[in-house]
Amino acid sequence: MTSVITKNNNLKIAYILKTSVMLLITIVSLFIYGYNLTIYTTVNLSFFINLLFIIVFSAIHIFSRKISLMDSVFLVFFYTFFWLAPLLQTETGRYPNTMPFDERLIVLTNLYLLIFGVSYFSFKNLLHFRIKIKKINPNYYKLNDKTFNIIFIASILILLVFSDYLISNIFSNVGIGLNLERSSGLILNTFIFSFPLYIAYHSSLNFRNSKKYLFLFILSLIILIIFKNPFFVKRNALGPIYLTLFFLFYKNRFNNLKIFLFLVLILTIIFPFSQAFTHNRDLVAGDLLNTFITRVQTLDVKYALTSLDYDAWSNFMASIKYSEINDITYGRQLLGSVLFWVPRSIWSNKPIGSGALVAENMLMTKYNMWFSNLSMPFPGEGYINFGIIGIFMFSFILSIISKITDEFFKYNDLRLIFSLYVSFHMIFMLRGDLMSSLAYLVGILLAIFFVPVFLNKIFYKRGKR
Repeated sequence: MTSVITKNNNLKIAYILKTSVMLLITIVSLFIYGYNLTIYTTVNLSFFINLLFIIVFSAIHIFSRKISLMDSVFLVFFYTFFWLAPLLQTETGRYPNTMPFDERLIVLTNLYLLIFGVSYFSFKNLLHFRIKIKKINPNYYKLNDKTFNIIFIASILILLVFSDYLISNIFSNVGIGLNLERSSGLILNTFIFSFPLYIAYHSSLNFRNSKKYLFLFILSLIILIIFKNPFFVKRNALGPIYLTLFFLFYKNRFNNLKIFLFLVLILTIIFPFSQAFTHNRDLVAGDLLNTFITRVQTLDVKYALTSLDYDAWSNFMASIKYSEINDITYGRQLLGSVLFWVPRSIWSNKPIGSGALVAENMLMTKYNMWFSNLSMPFPGEGYINFGIIGIFMFSFILSIISKITDEFFKYNDLRLIFSLYVSFHMIFMLRGDLMSSLAYLVGILLAIFFVPVFLNKIFYKRGKR
């Protein structure tokens, strides 16, 4: 009887906490909205409607007992990159990609994003479709010591072969370079150098279950830091790596509310703060403390939210304008992204990234953009390929991915690693562009999931003979 009363009291406390958090988020967001109104009623209304969408679906998500890391990622990203940042940018009348203020385009961009968001949740929750994953023996997903040993030895050999390059980049952001073609460098960095991720993830799961794996975990963490320096690796690649490692330990302590608030902290504070390290090409190990102190003293969140780091919304607006001038690409950009692994020496007219395409053919010619290395958000990729149909198509694809990651989240083997990494990588993919984010995703998943599953399958079948 006492346990039942305690449980009911805990549920009431949780309900009050969630309600309080949602009220606080709503009040703060409405204050920010009111403080950044423009003189254009339609523009203000479009941002207000999208805020209502965020609040309603965030409340549904936070109060849900079914944990969905992907939904948290989607909602927080939508709030930060597709509402908060563009709201501040619109009020200033200046966009990071040099696009001018255009009332019609602003309203259209917000409308298409609303369609994208509602479609994502509709496909995932309202239609109740079930994802039937090909039946694979569950034993193939289990943590296999033989697989770990092989990948551990492979990681050590890779470390020895590339020791000069890897060690030089531990202490400086300008280390020894490798004279490689872009495609070869991509394979090396996203696939070959990602095997240490697997040994770190594998040993962390074992360590969580048994403390006797402590030494092995510490060793694998050192190797991981050598390959993926947390101070100098690009944030879009770094974030999913270490967030996955963190959640492998603390997954059971998180619910939707905690994950949601954690991601708000990551995307609005830590992400712009980390710019001090990842954008400083002359940074060396001895400067870390001074850089940390300086960035704490000068951190300006509003300035960061109006910088190029938060250009996703304005680049989506640019993709709409580009498509109106040059027509949609009818899947050409998507084909280039899917076939990212084909070298340009073989495919001479291979498409460039969608952000670069829009920059080179519009932003740098019609406006004042000075470089082409721009992002292109996930719904923008859908639009530039297939127009409004592409927005529905890409939201459907995202909902399928979300279904799979939600299903895999409940396990404690390779499926959990897959679920965590893909969910956190979706921050990179939602921001874009698709070509680079897909290349990173596929390369790393091969190293941390598909190769281990393949080796597990071999060892399991041999063990049954």
